[in-house]
Amino acid sequence: MKTLKLFFTFIFPILLLISCSKGNEHITRDLVTAAVPVGFTFPVITDASTNTTITEVKGSTNLDSLISAATNSEFNIGDIRSIKISALRLDVLNTDTTYNFRLLENLTVKLKSRTGVSNELAKVNTNFDFIAPSLIVPITGPEEELKDIFNGGNYTYELSGKVRRTTPVSFKATLTAQYRVTLAK
Repeated sequence: MKTLKLFFTFIFPILLLISCSKGNEHITRDLVTAAVPVGFTFPVITDASTNTTITEVKGSTNLDSLISAATNSEFNIGDIRSIKISALRLDVLNTDTTYNFRLLENLTVKLKSRTGVSNELAKVNTNFDFIAPSLIVPITGPEEELKDIFNGGNYTYELSGKVRRTTPVSFKATLTAQYRVTLAK
């Protein structure tokens, strides 16, 4: 009996010390990417009667360089646990009273790469018929995991929706997205 008490007296502190040291090895960090605009041309749309794919905007991000620079090389691409969108905005470069985002009745944004397509990431249900050189597209639904899409390399934003009026002239715009990257070692 004395041996058993002695055993538990020594083993409990040792187990506690081992379990505490294991917990300290796990480091997690959230990184918000810089918002870099991607230029695109808002196309001529001749049919305003149905929802359609308006355009696809190509993007690419060198995640390894971004993570290395932001964390002083403490983390790398292999440490990514999660990537989620946090903000999305569209801007017209040369606005006028006719050709701007007032042409959009609604808009949905998805992200796709060779490894898959996301669910709806951001959406404007009802866009007002006011002059709008900028459009903040609210992030919708549950935060979707985008790590697999980014692992596919180059990706594309798919903008779909319905226009209020036809657009006989194309115009230049930018799409700016921001992402939250969770890193862990």
